[in-house]
Amino acid sequence: MGLLKETLMRVFVGKSGREAIHAYNKAQSLEVRDAATDEQIATNARQARRIEDRAMAHQEEGMVLEEARALALAETLTEQAEAPHSAILKALQAADAKLGKTKSKMPTKADAHREELIAEAVSAIRKKQIDLDKLDPDLRAKLTVMAVGALLGGSNTRQ
Repeated sequence: MGLLKETLMRVFVGKSGREAIHAYNKAQSLEVRDAATDEQIATNARQARRIEDRAMAHQEEGMVLEEARALALAETLTEQAEAPHSAILKALQAADAKLGKTKSKMPTKADAHREELIAEAVSAIRKKQIDLDKLDPDLRAKLTVMAVGALLGGSNTRQ
């Protein structure tokens, strides 16, 4: 019965709807909940809803589904706080903290190499962000749409 229910959910309910139902079921259960996890789930659900709403609005304007989703995703990602890369840096710090808890007590050469790679990646992100901040908003939005389209495998990545 569980497989049938899951299949029907996937066919008739979108991803954001399934996440909302899952969050509701989790809230109704008796398990101990973490406030930070609930906050993250709520934030993700709000962001997914904004993306879906924007995509539907762009589709009503006559855009193709893939372009509308890419543009909606780009708009949502660029509307973040004054520094869009702050979410990336926060995620990297959280990942480092999580890995730091599970790493062995004795650092290895791989750990040192990994730390160097992360430091290089963060510095590259900061350098590229400075270049992106110099662009005008229209050009930046077009580049973001193209990048998201390329990542999603869209057919219309050249403009």
